Amino acid sequence: MRQWCLLDLDDSKKTQKVSGEVEIWYQWRYNPLLDFEPFTDVSSDKPPNVLRVGLSQGRGLKIMDKNMLSKGGSSDPRCVISLVDGDGAVVGKPIKSAHQSKTLEPKWREVHDFDCEDGTLTFKCVVEDRDEVTAADYMGELQVALSELPPQKVCRKWYALQDKTGQPGQGEVEVILQWCYDSDRDFEAFPEIDDSGQAPNELCVGVFRARNLAAKDKGIVGKGSSDPYVKLKVAGTTLEPVRKSTSESDAPDNSSRSHLSAMARPPWRRRAVRNRHRHAVGQASRRW
Repeated sequence: MRQWCLLDLDDSKKTQKVSGEVEIWYQWRYNPLLDFEPFTDVSSDKPPNVLRVGLSQGRGLKIMDKNMLSKGGSSDPRCVISLVDGDGAVVGKPIKSAHQSKTLEPKWREVHDFDCEDGTLTFKCVVEDRDEVTAADYMGELQVALSELPPQKVCRKWYALQDKTGQPGQGEVEVILQWCYDSDRDFEAFPEIDDSGQAPNELCVGVFRARNLAAKDKGIVGKGSSDPYVKLKVAGTTLEPVRKSTSESDAPDNSSRSHLSAMARPPWRRRAVRNRHRHAVGQASRRW
């Protein structure tokens, strides 16, 4: 659409003289680059084991950085997402999004996930204004109980922000949630079933994962890390099947699948699936 538009003034400035026109082109269309559909529904009868989170965008957020010489202002919003229990305590490690500079209409377009099988937990998203010098300023939050999410389905919704007491705040955030089953996160250490009817003569141990481990190697700049491994004792014999290194950056090292964050869950399950450790009771020295 192409149109010449007559210049005008708002009501507060009607006393001033104005004239002229501006030719403007309009086109209201679909742009796939602006779309954000990170998930699709999952077809599975198995119980959910992961919460997928798509941080989409915000609108109408609160001004935290006011202009010094004029009205209005802006913010540098980011989100801190986590899972909390019935008492509000954080379960696992929170995740911080990137911040969007000087805007009240941020578009994060980020995807995160949490290992989660407990339907009593609640997803929590805190929006805060990032500051390079001082601590971030609280802007509001939203909470969604996992029990309210239909398993395997993608739920996309605008959530109104509230304050810490549950009273209405300012602004909304669009979040895409999916509590579903992910076969890559499943761990069936012993899929075979013993239906022989014979007396057991073997102990099978599958080492799965860990969480919220302490950082034993203090970092100079970061929070530090650890190199966790599992040590088992059976019938007086000590077994050390797996070691896992972690990095100070709280991120996986792409050069090796054995490197993970100290605060994440080391995926011992991968090694256990490929190299299951079995121990025949009474024959530890020969079987391991």
